[in-house]
Amino acid sequence: MAIAIIIGAIASAVAYRMGGSDTYNPKWRDWGCSLIPMVVLYHIYGKLTLVNVILYLLTFLLSWGALSTYWKKGADAKAINWFFHGFGIGLSSIPFAWIGIAWWLILLRAVVLGITMMAVSELSDNVYVEECGRGALIVLTLPILFIGGL
Repeated sequence: MAIAIIIGAIASAVAYRMGGSDTYNPKWRDWGCSLIPMVVLYHIYGKLTLVNVILYLLTFLLSWGALSTYWKKGADAKAINWFFHGFGIGLSSIPFAWIGIAWWLILLRAVVLGITMMAVSELSDNVYVEECGRGALIVLTLPILFIGGL
């Protein structure tokens, strides 16, 4: 599990940064940071049934939607915007409640993801640290979903 989380966090950090740069298409962030956590979760959870595939797809789509907004008006994002950005990405895992992941763990991850994304964005002025940090956090917070076992 730890290796999957580390590799996934690095891949998600790269995808998040690529999607935020002027060099690459923004879909790198939207698709990459939505797909990578699903691959990591599949590696950890390991059950591939029709219901699970549908839940992975729903989570992917919700994550894609959350990643495509910073929950702001105007040009500059503030601390609260970064909180809601992370919180929304965290809530995108809500379909996993149907496979036995406790809803309160999904909510806990959403809050932790919101707080940590806000902290990374507010404590750094380096775009690479901010974007790679936010991308990595999407995967680094996944173990919260498995507190108490699978």
